[in-house]
Amino acid sequence: MISWPLYARPAFEWAVSPVERVADTASNTMAISQRVRKVLWARSGNRCALCRRSLTLTVDSTDLPSVIGDECHIRSRTTRGPRAAESPEDVDSLDNLILLCKNDHKLVDDHPELFTEDILLATKLLHEIWVQASLESSRSNDDPMSPARAKSDELKPLERVISGNQLVSLIREGHMYSFGNCDLKDKSAVELVASFLQLLQDYGDILGGLDVGKVVRIEAQLGEEIKQLESQGLHLYGRRGVRLMKLGDQRAQLNVASIFVLPQDTAAAFDRGDGSVLVLPRIGSRQVTEPSA
Repeated sequence: MISWPLYARPAFEWAVSPVERVADTASNTMAISQRVRKVLWARSGNRCALCRRSLTLTVDSTDLPSVIGDECHIRSRTTRGPRAAESPEDVDSLDNLILLCKNDHKLVDDHPELFTEDILLATKLLHEIWVQASLESSRSNDDPMSPARAKSDELKPLERVISGNQLVSLIREGHMYSFGNCDLKDKSAVELVASFLQLLQDYGDILGGLDVGKVVRIEAQLGEEIKQLESQGLHLYGRRGVRLMKLGDQRAQLNVASIFVLPQDTAAAFDRGDGSVLVLPRIGSRQVTEPSA
């Protein structure tokens, strides 16, 4: 961000007067209904959706806690704001609000190119799932909202796979594989996905013993397979992880490659660790789905 000396500030800095700025801020705050505000705080568990810190701070036990959280707009009310809304009618709705600490509020609004609308919607959804799982869990007598308690419940983000080289790195020398796909609407898509996933499993079993020339040819072949999937409106997502398993009296760390074929309108996908995936569709299709494993 450019820091302008007072005398050198460009004309657009003065397009909005301080009074208009305060009035605009006040109108944004007042437009959020009390019901929406209560539901937002309840679903967020009094925690920032990014850093998950508590949003009330007690300094003096004789006084009420200080509120250090902001009810933030994902899409801005004004055209000057970050992630500006095309239509201002629903900017104060629950779907367009996320609860953040003041530091993270500043961060997401200063960098809208990083914290896009889809990213913030996914962050909000995952945080609310984390809150619900933490509250419902009865496995410990510790604070149910502590990050350490909920660590095992966190979802793992899946990475979009766009090349054969990237795919080979995921499946090479894997001890276990987890494959899944979304609902497929026609027979040709079923056959394409079935043969593709079978090919991945077959190559995963032998890649470690092949010379570099054959590996390069396999990368090129898999790259073409990925293009065929994309021509059918399907995208590939995956991650490489480690799973602890007990083998007799010993514990072993096994490399697990998770690969999922998902719709092209997927905004973000997260591995639950049990063979299922949480899928957040892009804007315009808000239903959360879980592909078959």
